[in-house]
Amino acid sequence: MTHAIMSAIGRAASRLARLARDRVNRSGAAAAEFALFSPIAILMIAGLVDYSKYIATRIELEQALRAGGQYAIKDFLDAPAIRSAVAAATDLTPLTVTYNPATDSFCECPDGTGSLCPGNDNYAACAGGERPGLYITIRGTTTFDPLFADLPGLAANMSVSQDLTLRVR
Repeated sequence: MTHAIMSAIGRAASRLARLARDRVNRSGAAAAEFALFSPIAILMIAGLVDYSKYIATRIELEQALRAGGQYAIKDFLDAPAIRSAVAAATDLTPLTVTYNPATDSFCECPDGTGSLCPGNDNYAACAGGERPGLYITIRGTTTFDPLFADLPGLAANMSVSQDLTLRVR
């Protein structure tokens, strides 16, 4: 046989093989692929929803602490009113707010060095002669309940804590 005949036979065989491949029944392939991919997609979406809810909880807690901080600028010694202002600014439950003016306040100079607050026996002005600023820290804690917390092996309830430190004087 000549080279031209062999080449023609090869092309014909190639076409027949391509036709045989193309005639394979592919109905249901998309359904099978969807069945394999959908559980993974659902878990990814559920994870995104849970993460979004977690971030929303942190933001809500931070905003409630800021409401307490706004009240503290008015009167930082009234701890019960500050805690009430935080609780009134959110509907997060359970919510624990801790603030005690005696332990959660400190003074600091403008250069960032710690200082004793005015009224203390060993009080001294800052290096530049400035008066130190009075800062307080309000702490809030709540519980985050993930979407799938009740399923074994998946995320469980977790504590969300946030601190707010601000200058009041």
